[in-house]
Amino acid sequence: ADARRWALRAIEAEPEKADAHRVLGYALLDLGRRDEALAALRRGAELSPENGVHWMELAWVRHRERRFGAARELADRALESAPDNAWVRYTAGRIFERRLRYRRAQSHYERAIELDPADARKRYGLARVLRARGRISRSAACVYEAVPAPGAEREHEEVCAATMRSWAWRWPEAALRAALVLNTVDWVFPTPPRLGLPLAGLVLAAFALAWWRAFAALPAPCRRDLFAPAGWGHFGAASARTAVVLIAVAAVLAIELT
Repeated sequence: ADARRWALRAIEAEPEKADAHRVLGYALLDLGRRDEALAALRRGAELSPENGVHWMELAWVRHRERRFGAARELADRALESAPDNAWVRYTAGRIFERRLRYRRAQSHYERAIELDPADARKRYGLARVLRARGRISRSAACVYEAVPAPGAEREHEEVCAATMRSWAWRWPEAALRAALVLNTVDWVFPTPPRLGLPLAGLVLAAFALAWWRAFAALPAPCRRDLFAPAGWGHFGAASARTAVVLIAVAAVLAIELT
């Protein structure tokens, strides 16, 4: 209420003051007066059309209301006005990430990091998108490169631990997907008995090579944490499940009579 009164007095004194309209908009949002708040926020943006931050603030409000079409249009306008503003890029990344537009979100997060490399939140956002796109080793590297803000060390440790759990459990999922694909192919094109054993060996070798390349791509601290007491349980369980799936697939390919 105090902010609303201050904003109204400021607008009365300077009707063209964009920041006063923005403050009024947020004060009205806190009071639950959504339509009036949106009108005030839009008025603030219109008074400073070259200020991309104002447009992106409005885009974020519309996004939180699940008005995705309007949010995207406003985000595009903000990016056009302020393509080199780190916060605008970061918020655009969040909007597109939540819309599952991972490629576009990735490009915005990467640009935000270039503009403000010290902000760990931007690296966490990029890591989430990379993980969603299957770039799990790059995701881990991105998290471990982040320098947490003072007081946020615990959050950083939790993000690192969650990222490495995701890396470890990616491999059982990949093995199960491989089993499904191979089973489908074998059903459509039955494997001749003489090719079963070589094919089983090829599958195991290809999977081992993919695992080793992903493991080698991890930064040294990531590899260390995989084998640390806190991470060993997940890594061991995931590795055991992966081995069971691969052995089953190889056995089927090697001994199945078709």
